[in-house]
Amino acid sequence: MLCVFNLSAEPQQLMLTGADAAPEAISQHADLNDSTLTLGPNGYAFIALPDGKVKLN
Repeated sequence: MLCVFNLSAEPQQLMLTGADAAPEAISQHADLNDSTLTLGPNGYAFIALPDGKVKLN
């Protein structure tokens, strides 16, 4: 399980390589399109990871 938090008032984006599952329902202000995770202000995401490596950029 990957947990990512945006503790700022500005939207943030990061690249995830190897994660293709949608954020879990408990996530807030989080969207994963292709390999880009977008977190809105004070957003957070919980993403189930596949067996293998996931890389954050």
